[in-house]
Amino acid sequence: MDTSPLPIAEDREGYYGPRNYEYWLSGLVEAHKTLALANAFGVPRRRFVELGAASGRVVRHFAYLKAFEEHWAFDLNWRHVCWVNRYLPKNVLGVQNSSIPTLPLEDNSVDVYQAQSVFTHIEVFELQWLAELRRTLRPGGIAIVTATTSNDLELMTPQWPGYGPFTGHPRWNDNILKELKERGKIVLRYDGERSYSSNVLTHIDYIKDVWGRMFEVSVRPRLKDDTQTVLTLRKR
Repeated sequence: MDTSPLPIAEDREGYYGPRNYEYWLSGLVEAHKTLALANAFGVPRRRFVELGAASGRVVRHFAYLKAFEEHWAFDLNWRHVCWVNRYLPKNVLGVQNSSIPTLPLEDNSVDVYQAQSVFTHIEVFELQWLAELRRTLRPGGIAIVTATTSNDLELMTPQWPGYGPFTGHPRWNDNILKELKERGKIVLRYDGERSYSSNVLTHIDYIKDVWGRMFEVSVRPRLKDDTQTVLTLRKR
């Protein structure tokens, strides 16, 4: 039973505003999706690591399910890290990371990574971060990440969460999909002092070609509530 408190909206990156039950349930749903993928790939449940964990929306459920032997929660925001270590079970360790692609983890030591809405904002060190995931994954281990790809943009409607920020950006144009196919990646930058103050668009062919040089790349069939493409990166 989950007995930990829920963070206030300001401590959870604004996820679901004051709608606490939806916030809690969304994390449970994501946790079970991750476990389903881990089971499908036959990955052992030793060490789980979440990048961009915020205040533990997903990892809290792994902790109470005792899904893995170790649960690590990395985030840029020190306030989130403190919240995780103060309120979540002791089988979760919150650790602050920086924008520089390095993690205090041994080579070949992680079974499952999760990075939801992380690579959608990494504008500079994308490939270096992927290399760091590859270094620390065990052979056969997987990283479950999301990306805003050409597949998503083709289905985008005004009701989609990213529609306003994307189409209202000065970099946006009517030929963005054609340009994205040619370039592979387009960054929509914003003014601000925070790391990763941008939205990153990637073409699915670029991911399969470039990311596929480090991992076996699988694209999860699109689910009804998906607004980003879910990718499973398996270390050979």
